[in-house]
Amino acid sequence: MSYIERETDSRTRSRYRVSALVSVYRSQIYLEGLLQDLLAQTLYARDELEIVVVDSHSPDDEDWRIVDRYANVHPHIRAIRTLERETLYQAWNRGISESRGEYLTNANTDDRHASNAFETLASELDNYPEVDLVYADVLISRIPNAPFHEVPAEEYFRTPSYVAPHLLLYYSFGPQPMWRKSVHSLVGTFDGSLKAAGDWDFGLRLARQCRAKRIPQALGAFLVTEDNISFRDSTMRDESLAVMNQWQTPENVERMYRMEGIVPSDARSKAEIRLDMGVRALEFVNPLGGRRRHLQFALNCFQQALELAPNWGKAINNLGVTLSLAGQAEQAARLFEQAGGMDQCPEAKANLRRLREALNPMDVYAGLRPSFSTLCLPTTFDAAAGRTWNPQTSPKHQETASKTPLIARKDSTVNP
Repeated sequence: MSYIERETDSRTRSRYRVSALVSVYRSQIYLEGLLQDLLAQTLYARDELEIVVVDSHSPDDEDWRIVDRYANVHPHIRAIRTLERETLYQAWNRGISESRGEYLTNANTDDRHASNAFETLASELDNYPEVDLVYADVLISRIPNAPFHEVPAEEYFRTPSYVAPHLLLYYSFGPQPMWRKSVHSLVGTFDGSLKAAGDWDFGLRLARQCRAKRIPQALGAFLVTEDNISFRDSTMRDESLAVMNQWQTPENVERMYRMEGIVPSDARSKAEIRLDMGVRALEFVNPLGGRRRHLQFALNCFQQALELAPNWGKAINNLGVTLSLAGQAEQAARLFEQAGGMDQCPEAKANLRRLREALNPMDVYAGLRPSFSTLCLPTTFDAAAGRTWNPQTSPKHQETASKTPLIARKDSTVNP
């Protein structure tokens, strides 16, 4: 093929149960340890796992020499070296086109796995044909090349239980999911133009049409270093913001709730969905550590709710909470006063009192009460219960609220 500079193939079967996709670029420090990790998988011992390696034109031959040496000794390895450097997601797409497995999983060179990880994930897809992607908890490792069984079970990337609308807030599936190869014919492959947030973009496309399922146990280890693509520069932050701007739309919000069986029948039920999504955006648990807010998204949701249900006290109160959290206290007070005059929103009166009595604005934020919807989906706090990554000892990657004023739409029913 025109994009291949070198290739090797030790596969002995036309079909496999699982294909592990390995993207390689200057990975010699970790590559041999990963290959040993994959060869130790129980599925490999049963000839049901193939290893598909894409060397994305590493500047020296060391990566290729390692892969070629393993392929000459071990079966079920397909490796190619591309003619030019490509992004991680372009490499995954190359691997997908070369793969022969029913199920796919990405195996990053610095990741490690329990020996039964792929078998456990694949069995879940076997047992739940209505599910197209499965994922599990992951241990946080600080020790390069440490096998899974040597990683202390002290810090976790604690993946949340699956709730489709939460994909609009953060990437839920962790670094080591497994999915059906057939979903690519439905939702497409990875966006090769992205460098860091392509899995989130793919996850959102999948969540619009497919189902996912969490396995509540740790099956892998994720090495945290300052060199991780998630932390080393602004790429992850910038691409995540672009993904959010693209996907946090009214149509996508409604589609995600439909995937959870919540189908609106009139304007008020559509407003209820917007209110619920906005409350989730006000505060949520991110598996990467701590609580987060998407205040602009929350504001947009509450304004949309008011367009659908004018003068709805709950939405007006939540607009006030959002603006308070953004430091716009005067506008918030007017909204609390307006909502407090409505019988169905007693929490607005309490919020106005807290706002007026507070000496320190930060004291107010902890005590404000949003108005909740009548929908019964799990919250992100329910979904992510348990120990999570400690951000005090981890590289900083936090989606913080903008310090600039939130933008209220001029055509909003309530214009703060």
